[in-house]
Amino acid sequence: MWQEMRDLISEKIEVEFEKKPGPPTVIRWRGQAYKVASCVQKVYDYGFRSFRFDKYGLDWRLRRKRTYYMVTTECGQALEIYHDRARNQWFVLNKLSDPDDPQPPTE
Repeated sequence: MWQEMRDLISEKIEVEFEKKPGPPTVIRWRGQAYKVASCVQKVYDYGFRSFRFDKYGLDWRLRRKRTYYMVTTECGQALEIYHDRARNQWFVLNKLSDPDDPQPPTE
């Protein structure tokens, strides 16, 4: 289901929490607030950036420090969001499904 419909967004968002650490409870994106109904998945990314290996090698300072969340909102949208811990910024990465879009036929 989540792999079928992906729209790359990569936009900054604002978030609100009931308690930290944890997934956000409200996402503010494009002027609207979306209440998070559930967090389906949480993934930590400590991988290295793919550029500048030849110059710096595998230096720990070049690691990505991101936490990805796949969430569903109360209005039915499925979003992949992440927290860039190095910059303390939140982004919506992909729109995985939209309740207003027609669903593809299943076989």
